Amino acid sequence: MSNKRGKQKNSTYTDDFEAFVRESLLKLSEGQDRILHDVATLKGKVQLNESSLNDISARLTKINHNYEEVKGELHDANCKIEEIESTMQNQAQQIGAMHERFLSIERYSREYNLRFHNIPESPGEDCPEDRNAHRVGPSIADKPRAIICKFCFRRNVTFTTSSEDREKNKKLKDVMKQAHLSGKKPRFHRGKLYIGGALFKNS
Repeated sequence: MSNKRGKQKNSTYTDDFEAFVRESLLKLSEGQDRILHDVATLKGKVQLNESSLNDISARLTKINHNYEEVKGELHDANCKIEEIESTMQNQAQQIGAMHERFLSIERYSREYNLRFHNIPESPGEDCPEDRNAHRVGPSIADKPRAIICKFCFRRNVTFTTSSEDREKNKKLKDVMKQAHLSGKKPRFHRGKLYIGGALFKNS
């Protein structure tokens, strides 16, 4: 009787153990399936991230390429701007030199001239037969324009000045007045002021 009871107990223990093992294996299998599923999900995310990184890398490469192109174009543009600025500077110097040359020629031409004022002017007045005298300046009501006459010799003739030189002379009147008060002789000649024989630097 006792042997039968012992065998029944052993059989019960064996069944319980097998049930425990089967249950544990089932749980392990389920856990493994979840792990494999999670790993597959992670792999998918990694692949997606790699694809995104590759796309970003391609875009960065394109941006760098465009940047280099723009950088080259800016360099070319800066070179052209510098060339244009250099050309403009040279042209400005040439224009300045030509302007000074023009003033010099005009001053030389006017050294033979005299200017007469308040000589009545008739409407439609014209003297084509006499090229050595002509009226200058704008027409103003009730005020005749001045007449400039050109003489053959400069001896004992005070020459007329250009409008630009007259403007300079007008601006330097205070300087010339101060020079007179200081006992120095001022002389305005060909657009430049000389005080006591020395060139006035601001003239």
